[in-house]
Amino acid sequence: GKVSSITDSLNLSGRTVLKSFNGPDVFSLGNNAFSGCTSLESVDVPKAKTIGNYAFRNTKISDVHHFPGTETFAATVFHGCTLFRNVLLSAAKTLTETFDGNTNILTLSCPLANDVGYRACRSASNLLTASFPEALTVGESAFESCSSLVTVNLAKAKTFGRSAFYHCTNLTAISLPAAETLARNVFNGCTKLEDVALPLCRQIELGCFYGTKIAGAQTFASLQTIVGESGSGNYGAFYGTLITEIHLPACAVIGGSADRAINGAFADCTSLGQADLP
Repeated sequence: GKVSSITDSLNLSGRTVLKSFNGPDVFSLGNNAFSGCTSLESVDVPKAKTIGNYAFRNTKISDVHHFPGTETFAATVFHGCTLFRNVLLSAAKTLTETFDGNTNILTLSCPLANDVGYRACRSASNLLTASFPEALTVGESAFESCSSLVTVNLAKAKTFGRSAFYHCTNLTAISLPAAETLARNVFNGCTKLEDVALPLCRQIELGCFYGTKIAGAQTFASLQTIVGESGSGNYGAFYGTLITEIHLPACAVIGGSADRAINGAFADCTSLGQADLP
């Protein structure tokens, strides 16, 4: 009969002589489906909706594979796939830890994804560009420690989880035109980051710009809330930056008096000479 799935317990892992697999009716690949199939170069599973953990670990599949029917990719699917470098996942809707620790991938495009999930690309240290034009959410540590990352397309993303770009040390500029909420430490440690466009951002939490090169006069026209007070190992949102002026025409300070919140949010900003609140 027709094979409709390759399950966690019934898989093809470790078949070192397997070079190709054709599964026109396979709708899912379970965990470790082809893990360790070190000669595997070609996989055709056009109807597969989900692909499980480590499914292609240490195979020879290349980036000509777009997985046109696959919507969900689980953790470290392509671990050790040294030929899987310039990646288009044309039908992907969500990634969760999919490229966590993957040092082979150089570019990534997911034109239909609505969620860049938890640790989706964490420590993908050679990733240069990432494009998720339809994504609405970016999860915790999604791009953490992507130390080569220079370009990101997240045109529709509204919420950014904790440490989403933590220690992206090569990122110099980023535009997030739809961003509304930045959780704690989103850009913490982005040591080259100088230019950030956040026209619709309403809330910024602790440590967001700590360790960046944000400087000069800055205006956040839509910003309503800054989680400002630091302490107990936490750093204010703009702690230690070289901002000289800050203009917050819509900001409603919370968590104490205006002076107290400003002092927390901008602690150790020794160049700050002007802060305008409504």
